[in-house]
Amino acid sequence: PLLTRVQYGHEWRWQLFQLISFSGGQESNEADKTRHTLFPFYFSQRSATDTNLNYTAFFPFYGTLKNRLWRDEIHFVMFPLYSETGKKDVVTDNYLFPFVDVRHGDGMHGWHVWPLVGAEHKIAMLHTNGFGDVETVPGYNHSYWLWPFHLSQDNGISTDNPEQFRASIPLYVYTRSPQLDSTTVLWPFFTWMDNRSKKYREWQMPWPVMIFARGEGKTTSRVF
Repeated sequence: PLLTRVQYGHEWRWQLFQLISFSGGQESNEADKTRHTLFPFYFSQRSATDTNLNYTAFFPFYGTLKNRLWRDEIHFVMFPLYSETGKKDVVTDNYLFPFVDVRHGDGMHGWHVWPLVGAEHKIAMLHTNGFGDVETVPGYNHSYWLWPFHLSQDNGISTDNPEQFRASIPLYVYTRSPQLDSTTVLWPFFTWMDNRSKKYREWQMPWPVMIFARGEGKTTSRVF
């Protein structure tokens, strides 16, 4: 695996130790491109047919990357002091990554001072899928303080199964929704669950030593 060269049609790539790599080929729109990487210090891409694909990055000082590192676009200045990342419709501005960030997108906004406090809100929206059908994209409200010990989440807003989740670990964790009610005290040991979607109730006292479940969907008697 130290040195590899791969070619498939117009696509080609070679790498040395996964640190130095060169690649090239064509995008789906037939725009040619070549990439040069000296990981993690230098990244560049050039296209003679579509200059919008061009970028250069000198990490950690300054630069822009496109369709790299699982993001549509990344821009940074003196990382970790400042960086901006985009994925689909969500843009995140990071300050002193990963501790402070501000996020916004289509019907969504939020901020975090990790791990002290954070909040994020998204309104429910209508979306046309690939089949031309209009469907609802659920909204949500998320917040926390002293992550991951104190969490508050409202999921599935404007759907037929909105869910309320609260946690103050290890004191309690509970979920309330039309399909499921669950309460845990002294997490994760003592739990009561009413799973209406799968038609059973369950008691864990304490988990995983004693578990009893009764209903159409599940029957369990365990003393371990």
